[in-house]
Amino acid sequence: MAKNQDFKQMIDEIKFHHKLLQVDVAKALDVQPTYLSDMINGRVPVTEKVMDKVQSIWGDNTYKINNSGNNNVIASAVLGSPINQGQDEVQTLKNRIKELEELVVELRSDKQFLQKLLEKN
Repeated sequence: MAKNQDFKQMIDEIKFHHKLLQVDVAKALDVQPTYLSDMINGRVPVTEKVMDKVQSIWGDNTYKINNSGNNNVIASAVLGSPINQGQDEVQTLKNRIKELEELVVELRSDKQFLQKLLEKN
């Protein structure tokens, strides 16, 4: 059952970080929403095919697959740490703000130059 708990956590994080509904994830994985729900809740095993599809769609996810004694696929999925992702997003926003502030300074300078030109004419 631990494999399905890991899968559930992975799907929950994908839904959160990509702002998707579970039905959207199911469509992207080309499975029925009820089948995805069954995998998440441990009623059916998580298949390697589904895990491969997850990897191909959400490549920033990493996972490893092991076969257990009863031929079930054990999938352990880990997204990048949500805390680190949040910090990266904050840094990206700070960088963008800095770029915009520099652009504002440049535009003000251009405006002053153009105003001086107009005053001369």
